[in-house]
Amino acid sequence: MTESMFDIAKREVSLDAVAGRYVKLRGPDNNRRGACPWCFPKRALAGGGSTFQAKLGKRTWRTFCCGKFGDVVDLYCDMERVTPVEAVRDLVGSSALPAPKPRQQPASPEVVEGPSLADRIAIDLWKTAQPFAGSLGEKYLLGRGIAPEVVKAASGNLRFHPRAQRCWDDVKRRWIFAPAMLLLVVVWDMDKMRAVATGGIHATYLTPQGKKAVGEDAKRMWGPQQRDGRPGGAWLIGPGCDGVDGPETATAEGAENALSLASLEFRRSGRIIRTCAALSLGRLQGGVLRDNEGRIDPYDPQPDPKVPAFVWPGLGAVLIGIDRDMKPVQVKAVTPRGRTSHYWLEAEARARLCARLACAAWTAVGATPRPVWPSKNSDLNDDLRRVMALSGQPLKSKRAA
Repeated sequence: MTESMFDIAKREVSLDAVAGRYVKLRGPDNNRRGACPWCFPKRALAGGGSTFQAKLGKRTWRTFCCGKFGDVVDLYCDMERVTPVEAVRDLVGSSALPAPKPRQQPASPEVVEGPSLADRIAIDLWKTAQPFAGSLGEKYLLGRGIAPEVVKAASGNLRFHPRAQRCWDDVKRRWIFAPAMLLLVVVWDMDKMRAVATGGIHATYLTPQGKKAVGEDAKRMWGPQQRDGRPGGAWLIGPGCDGVDGPETATAEGAENALSLASLEFRRSGRIIRTCAALSLGRLQGGVLRDNEGRIDPYDPQPDPKVPAFVWPGLGAVLIGIDRDMKPVQVKAVTPRGRTSHYWLEAEARARLCARLACAAWTAVGATPRPVWPSKNSDLNDDLRRVMALSGQPLKSKRAA
């Protein structure tokens, strides 16, 4: 069978060279990183950031902010705004895309023993963090409308660090520090039948005034985020029954939305319920099954068993908070006739896909999931603050008693 020009382009054209036209990359071949050229175009060319990832061995790339992904042809199509056919014509045999200059590699790569830098930072931050009650982190949650009773119930699982590593400044050659709310990442160990820490943490960086920091690194994950192939999440209230009034469990992508869902339930029923956060969209819904060409079935999307979601057995009813304000992403899909189609997945379609996959994941571990939908173009915290505004209740910044 004759090899198509698309296959030749994906095999022969250097992803490093093409991506290097739009992003200043750094790091090893299996984890080349830089800033997203769509969300942060200036920083992408200047260097720094980590929202764009290229895996040269797999010849794939992805972004962690706007959800784009694909191969070298997809990247060229998106950046140059051309069709796939035009991209292949430009890429295959083009002198405009010379092979990248070989990066100097040490003759004998240094063998690093023990935990990596990110692992050490995770351990150090968690050990040196302060209790959450009365901290700037508590002020942040109260300022976002989280019920004081819910914040009080969650404070035992949260920690605050007044000076946490946020990012490395390549120009000044030093670390940038900021206050941070920390969450411990855990998984359910099927063999030991108990919660086990992965060794990683999730940090939400704050301003000195108790607001959420801005920028692509306003949230960051340090250390291992999974264990034995199972993705980790963070418990905010629970998983035990101490201090819990209701049988339900609230979950969402982030801590703020998960606690917003718990606050809405508290306002409705006066009950404190278990609450956990998946910490990323990928962990909330898991992966979407793709064929050998990386295409999804848009008419019947199925979960990818190789990319599981964060779930917990034995919880019963689970309320899943769904974001309806996600950015549009371009996806590669297969048509009923087997052809490839590129189209944009809008916020509503992404929300429905997330609900479908997340519910399937929780059902598989015996739970009874129910998606909770905020208003259109909103998330659950937006709705919580609207409810408070309509009731005439001001946002609080004082700690819960």
